[in-house]
Amino acid sequence: MRFEARHIGSGRWGVYDGGVMGWRAVDLGEDEACQMAMDMDVVYNQYGQRTPEERREVRPPIEVESATWAAAGTLDFWVRERGAWWGRVRGPEGRQMWIKARDLRRTDQEAARGAKADDGSIAPGGGR
Repeated sequence: MRFEARHIGSGRWGVYDGGVMGWRAVDLGEDEACQMAMDMDVVYNQYGQRTPEERREVRPPIEVESATWAAAGTLDFWVRERGAWWGRVRGPEGRQMWIKARDLRRTDQEAARGAKADDGSIAPGGGR
């Protein structure tokens, strides 16, 4: 992804933009920088603003498991990056991370609630 939260010293954090090789924001707390970087990755890819076809919000957010099939957290957005779909997942500790669609599946609780896509996948457009 294009944006990264980085520690810049003295307990302060910033958001580094790999697309322009510069700082987008500085003098932030760690949580604020991480959230800002994740939100900016939803909107922008390495070329500029993502098209609507390259991002999909998950409403309501759903509980998912990662490839180890352990609880990963709550999926709230999909973005298409370099030909693959990635899910933005908030872990139990509150941090967000990007996980490839093929490495995610619904939790048993979500499947039981009937939140399944028609073809059983959770990736946008039905494919993985």
